Amino acid sequence: DEDGACGEAKGWFENLSLEEQQAELSRQAQRDKAGEAEQKKQAEAMACREEDRKWREKEDRESARKATEEKKYTEQIRQRAFQEGVLESKDGGDDCWYVEIEEGTWKKVLDTYWCRHCEASLNYSVLESHLTGERHQRCDGVHEYTKDHNRKVEFYLWDLTAAEQVYPEPPQLWLAWVEKASFGQGRFLKCLMCDTWVQDWDGGLNTEAYCGNHGFASGSNQKDHARKLANYSTYSVSVKREKAKLHPPSQGARQTPAPPTYATAPPPVPLPPLPDGWRSVWSHDHNKHYYYHAERGSTQWELPEVTQVAALALADGEAVEC
Repeated sequence: DEDGACGEAKGWFENLSLEEQQAELSRQAQRDKAGEAEQKKQAEAMACREEDRKWREKEDRESARKATEEKKYTEQIRQRAFQEGVLESKDGGDDCWYVEIEEGTWKKVLDTYWCRHCEASLNYSVLESHLTGERHQRCDGVHEYTKDHNRKVEFYLWDLTAAEQVYPEPPQLWLAWVEKASFGQGRFLKCLMCDTWVQDWDGGLNTEAYCGNHGFASGSNQKDHARKLANYSTYSVSVKREKAKLHPPSQGARQTPAPPTYATAPPPVPLPPLPDGWRSVWSHDHNKHYYYHAERGSTQWELPEVTQVAALALADGEAVEC
């Protein structure tokens, strides 16, 4: 039985001499050590296989994600191409490609896509580079009708004869058109009160609607400009003197150009007569009129009344008859 087998094994070891017991114990220690090493090796191999499995799953997920993104991006390029006049051809079964340029009218082309504006055969590998290329940009049938393109064309045509043009005097008392050789031909809008070039106005030469960083008083004014505008009388003498050099009084009789054609025209709503010195201007951003007094640099949304005119005049030290 089991107890008898254990007893025989124990008796066998006890029957060994001291030297034989020490040799047997040494061999047993080596066997135990080899077993532990084998177990460790198997555990490391299992951990390595598990790590490899996780890495492969991660790689598969990443590949699937990239494939999805690439497919999405490919479709975006295709849709953009279709919007910009590129046609997708069809295999005619005779090793040739055909596109339907009009209903019932087919054209033989050399590849899977054809640009009607550039008359170029394309495949997908060159489709994106063609859309962003200079040749296509000049004739995509869309860009030349955009507001931004029309504005740039207007200023380009103006720049061709900039030296011969007459720049209208801005209604803002502190603004003027000033030459700057490093900027190019012509003149550029500058705030004489802040001694700063205007960077946020691209609405043409007529600045009546400008209420930006250096325009009429508004929430869009720069802090320094707003502070100086509130104390305009402190700067008015030097500003008027400088502006008179840039826009001599003789130019006042010249006709001010109309606003750019792309600007939204004010609605034909009749306005009541305004007190002397006040003018109304249509705000395209707020879709309503605002009113300003050029001599005082005052701007407001409310229709000026006689009481307001009297108050402003008294603030300037003028006598007003009521």
